[in-house]
Amino acid sequence: SRIMPALSTTTALIGGLICLEIYKVCGTPQQKLRIKDLKNTFVNQALPLMTMSEPVRPPKRTIQMQGKQRDVTDWDLIDLRLQNATLKQMLKHFQKHLAFVVNVISSDDAIIYDKYNASLNGTARPQRLKIPVTELYLNATKQDFFPDCKEFLELHIDGFDAETGEEVDLPRLRYYFR
Repeated sequence: SRIMPALSTTTALIGGLICLEIYKVCGTPQQKLRIKDLKNTFVNQALPLMTMSEPVRPPKRTIQMQGKQRDVTDWDLIDLRLQNATLKQMLKHFQKHLAFVVNVISSDDAIIYDKYNASLNGTARPQRLKIPVTELYLNATKQDFFPDCKEFLELHIDGFDAETGEEVDLPRLRYYFR
């Protein structure tokens, strides 16, 4: 009988703290928003304890692409704007502009392209290269269409630098298809 008031009180407290952080993010221009302005909060109402701290930046890692070293984090994104590109066009784009050889393209649980998987490529590879990436995604996820509000796919690209042959852990990629 005492659990319901405790649940509603905790839910209200957490909801209020989340709203405060959303106000900061939505009400502050992105150029002025600093990580020290945001807060993580730990709450334990049994003790009564409420502690706030600044979020920690994600660790940086160095990748080598096109003979240059670049620092990236898990927060970084690569924006790719290729309208209705086929798989072949996307692979060529990475090869030409980033000197990057793609092994795997995936999105969530869907594998769109796998260089080493015969069941995904095999004898049908030349035909598969002509299919738009969005259509391959829809086939892999067993969806019929994209909602009108969806403008991009978030992809994970795995591969290696064409110049050095070293594997590169790229940040996530936003593929804008509209």
